[in-house]
Amino acid sequence: MNSIYDNTKGAVGIDPQSFSGTTAVDGAAVDTLKWKTAKAICQAGATTGTPTTFSVTFKAQDSADGSTGWADITDPVSGTVLTAVLSAVSTAADFRISDFLGVQTKRYIRLVATPAFTGGSSPTVLAGAVIDFGPAVQNPQNTEPDVQAGSVLTA
Repeated sequence: MNSIYDNTKGAVGIDPQSFSGTTAVDGAAVDTLKWKTAKAICQAGATTGTPTTFSVTFKAQDSADGSTGWADITDPVSGTVLTAVLSAVSTAADFRISDFLGVQTKRYIRLVATPAFTGGSSPTVLAGAVIDFGPAVQNPQNTEPDVQAGSVLTA
């Protein structure tokens, strides 16, 4: 079938959480084997501790085995690290991670989020990200059964 459901996949890039301090948070490794491209969709939510300013920088990294050798993914033309920087409450941004059929990335990718704050009393910000894959290398990739509204699943 030629649908969004069959030709895309979503994966958690960074679990939604409360960020504080300046320590980077690594997302889980995600396998890109069955997909041609991906993009990161990042979101910042409410803050606490009344910071004067804040930002959360998201970037993409790749690894051959999903556990070691993580390196920042860069734009093949400019050489800059692929990032999204969010600095306002209730904002979102996305960026293209790569074309997996080329030689730009290794098999596994992850997102890394780094918060920064100015002022405030123990400031925090809620943030998270997902990775959207598609199209599939060979369709369809999604083999879960379709469920229509009001239908009943039987075992």
